[in-house]
Amino acid sequence: MLRIAGIQFIGHADKAANVETAERLVRQTAARGAKIACLPELFNTMYFCVETRPEYFDWAEPVPGPTTERMGALARELGIVLITPVFEKAPDGRYFNCAAVLGPDGRMIGKYRKSSIPFMDAAQSSEPRGNEKFYFEPGDLGFPTFATPFGPIRRFSGSAGPPAYTTSAPDTRSPSATSSRCCVRVRAFRFVFAWIRAGSGRTTCRCSSATQPGCATSSGGRRRFRSLERWTTCSTSGAAF
Repeated sequence: MLRIAGIQFIGHADKAANVETAERLVRQTAARGAKIACLPELFNTMYFCVETRPEYFDWAEPVPGPTTERMGALARELGIVLITPVFEKAPDGRYFNCAAVLGPDGRMIGKYRKSSIPFMDAAQSSEPRGNEKFYFEPGDLGFPTFATPFGPIRRFSGSAGPPAYTTSAPDTRSPSATSSRCCVRVRAFRFVFAWIRAGSGRTTCRCSSATQPGCATSSGGRRRFRSLERWTTCSTSGAAF
């Protein structure tokens, strides 16, 4: 039996405060037995893509770099796998929306660079939207599978693959996002894997019927919720992240 965790909180301009919040919540989930934890997209900043401001490029950092090193030390201390999404500045000067997978030895197993970079049209929704294309290049690493001591991890790509995936993205209600979520749910049941989505506004746990012995959250047992600061864990047997 393996327990996985998705962590949710609202970030702001103070990167150090965001990292401290993340560390505290990761410790909470590890204390509940989670062996894999997923932080929200751009966890050490806020989701700044609702604005197009050149000064936000100053928040980008190398991966591996200072944030992944600090979170790697936490992963090593707790003996967990930690998925750490940050704003990456590559050595060649390009910028990516990146998620680093850190192993229980503190080292980076690998990283995923977000491939589908959306432009969210404010005219079609009253919710906060933004232009990720202003900040990020499309990812150039494909959809790798990361081998961990607890099982494989893969960013969902819409196709069959290893029996477990993880995603990290802010909540959105656009038609394309709704279709994507439905696709993930169908494949979770068909291919028997657990899917956890950790976002800045909502955390969702979707398990196949064969991998759903029990879930727990810091909000009293609900598996889907909105809040400023929450986490959810899911126990899964067989194939896992």
